[in-house]
Amino acid sequence: MRGLFLRLWLMVFVVCSAIGGLGWLYDQYLYPPQYASYHESLLLGPLLNQGDELLADPKRAGEVSEEYGYPVRVMEWDLLPNEVQEEFEWGMELVWHYAAEEYIFVLIGEGDHALRLGPLPPYPNTEYYVTIGLVLLVPLLGALAIRRLLRPVERELRMVESTAAQIAGGDLAARAPVIEGPTHTLAGALNRMAETTASTIESQRELLRAVSHELRTPLARIQTAMHILTHVEDRAERDRRLEELDLDFEELSRLVDELLTYARLESGDPCEGTTWPAKELEDLVGGMADEAAGRGIALILDAGLEEGTELAADPRLFRRVVGNLLSNALRHAQGEVKVGAVAEKVSLVVSVEDDGPGVPVEERERVFEPFVRLNRAAGGTGYGIGLAIVRRVAERHGGEAWIEEGFGGGCRVIVRWGWGGAAK
Repeated sequence: MRGLFLRLWLMVFVVCSAIGGLGWLYDQYLYPPQYASYHESLLLGPLLNQGDELLADPKRAGEVSEEYGYPVRVMEWDLLPNEVQEEFEWGMELVWHYAAEEYIFVLIGEGDHALRLGPLPPYPNTEYYVTIGLVLLVPLLGALAIRRLLRPVERELRMVESTAAQIAGGDLAARAPVIEGPTHTLAGALNRMAETTASTIESQRELLRAVSHELRTPLARIQTAMHILTHVEDRAERDRRLEELDLDFEELSRLVDELLTYARLESGDPCEGTTWPAKELEDLVGGMADEAAGRGIALILDAGLEEGTELAADPRLFRRVVGNLLSNALRHAQGEVKVGAVAEKVSLVVSVEDDGPGVPVEERERVFEPFVRLNRAAGGTGYGIGLAIVRRVAERHGGEAWIEEGFGGGCRVIVRWGWGGAAK
């Protein structure tokens, strides 16, 4: 962009210099400066020397006019135009007077008469032609300057256009060449867009492959169970198989629900509503108390929130986030899970902490990607999409989510919610 401005200033300088040069040529060669000086020298020279003779014999003015080629007349003071009289009274030696035609006056005698030269022939009409020339030449110079200035821009835009056409044709590896000219920012934006698009499509492909894999497992188990049921005659065995089949259906239903939730978040559906976080946290912790007790885990709520505290967040998604974090913590905790909440000036911070094996530092960002599961503790159960939903919901509400080390080397997941609600 800096180079563009430099070239622009250079073009302006060239155009202004050209106009100035034309003006100089006009003054030097086209405008007749000798025109005025000739008539003044004529009037103040030979004609003035004959002033007394012409005053004594005004009829000789006709002869003098023929001699010099210009009308000459002797006029009394009272017959002079008022403007000419005023200028002589101000001390002018020679007065030019413009009326319908042009005249020059000079006093003779005792100042009671004046010698008039004129009407004079008009100036050569070069000014009209010069004006027309400038009117035509200046836009032409400006157009040439702009064309010269925009030529590299046009060339760069054609390269960017060619790259955009390749990307539109499906070549996501196409990139605009490195451009140092005025379109540098545009080319960079196009390349970033192409990289983001390619990354998004690849992510969607990976997500589709992961979804296919995750759905295949419960479907295969259901298919196998149903095939076995057709050959089981023992009622007790049949009931056991039906219970397993029911569990598989429940697992499949939960997986589909998780996938639909993530898809809605990715599609940008609005996240609106009002949540009372103090009540929601209390209900969620109370609802999972039995499960925690059955696993021998102490579930502790430490939230210093007022009952009337309101958060501009979708209540269903708020419960989904905290529920996912609680389920994840209970699955990996060894003896204790803590749920905390702090109301800050611009945000609400909710944390869920367990005393399990924790998450390695290098894996703390990756676990927020869909279908990424770590072999924490025993088992490695779950679908690997819960934390991805947590982060996506937080971002949709103007917040963020991250992982820190918890007590005893465990895992602490923190979600920050913006009080203002969904991000625009």
